[in-house]
Amino acid sequence: MSSPWFDYVLVDGVKFEPSNEPGLNSSFTVPLEEMNDKFAFIADTVAMSEPHEISYSVEIDWSKLQKD
Repeated sequence: MSSPWFDYVLVDGVKFEPSNEPGLNSSFTVPLEEMNDKFAFIADTVAMSEPHEISYSVEIDWSKLQKD
């Protein structure tokens, strides 16, 4: 996430807390059971006057990723 103001994400109803150091851009580690091209989640941001949950959808282009 390109902001330090996300305080949790929800994936299939499961809540994940940030894994980043305080003050850095928000980062979350989410285990996936299967690797799909599209991934949907909800993230809660506290950057506005009050917390808001926002729905996101990410599409992964597997050809752009490096393999270890």
